[in-house]
Amino acid sequence: MKSLLTIFAYTPDLKRKNTLNSLIQELQILRDSYDIMVVSHSSIGDLSNDLIDYLYIDNENLLLEDFNLTNKFWFNHDDFNITSSLIYPKSTHYAIYSLIHYTINFAKFKNYQKIHCIEYDISFDNVNLINDVDKKLNNYSNVMFKAYNDWIYGTYFAFTNQFPEEYYSHDKDFILKEIENVETRMTEYYTPKFLEVNNRNTYYFKFADFEKMLFTQKIDSHNNNTLNWCIPVYKEITNTLEFFVFNEKGGCWDIIVKCDDDYYTFKNETKSSWFLTSLGDFDSITNFQVIVNNELKHNLIFDSNNRNHFKNNNHVIWK
Repeated sequence: MKSLLTIFAYTPDLKRKNTLNSLIQELQILRDSYDIMVVSHSSIGDLSNDLIDYLYIDNENLLLEDFNLTNKFWFNHDDFNITSSLIYPKSTHYAIYSLIHYTINFAKFKNYQKIHCIEYDISFDNVNLINDVDKKLNNYSNVMFKAYNDWIYGTYFAFTNQFPEEYYSHDKDFILKEIENVETRMTEYYTPKFLEVNNRNTYYFKFADFEKMLFTQKIDSHNNNTLNWCIPVYKEITNTLEFFVFNEKGGCWDIIVKCDDDYYTFKNETKSSWFLTSLGDFDSITNFQVIVNNELKHNLIFDSNNRNHFKNNNHVIWK
């Protein structure tokens, strides 16, 4: 029985369609031992259709924006710690894991015992790595990859298809609750939790054990060269909304902040510099906006339904 290579894609433009097609071309040499399925939230292009066995398109590409569902990040200083779920304000995790639930259901229906999950925008140094992973699945339930700092990659992982019954149905509330219950809500933490349910064992390939990168990602979907640390945070001891900027990557940034009718301007041109300033009583602020280099970055509405979620996931604590 062949194993199933499942490619997770979002290719709304020609550049990303070509990236997907490049990966599919790489995988053709493995077709004797593997079938290929693409699961996507967009069309993939006619050329790719001719090189795969299955295609599933889900038009519900739901992006999560709730403060208690987006990824959490930390900034640690000698005097204070900041927690934020607004560094990447929209999360694709529900969209991703709804496709994973579909994949394991489809694999069960077609009797695939081994499933490889691959993001569309990676390139393999040598596709024979997939054979090595597949062999590990003879003795392990899951296979994942660790970077040099033990960071777990979410771009390629594989598993055998024996999961609890609730995994084999699409339950939106179940998926959202599972995401919320992971402290960081990052796929690098959620995926091991998802795969290792009921003590399923995992084999980790470590990049440090190899001379070359086993695979690389072609597209930066996180906008890592922008001013991501440009965020509001809650300060409990004063019940105030604070504004924090950390110029992690460098660059020149003109920043406009609007809190209801109040208006502030800032400028930051120094790499690795930061500042933290108060914007006023949090309970009296209903609309927060920040504009960076003439582009709207955040437009947040605070009300009784989300204030506590904001406080719990976006705050500064002084040491």
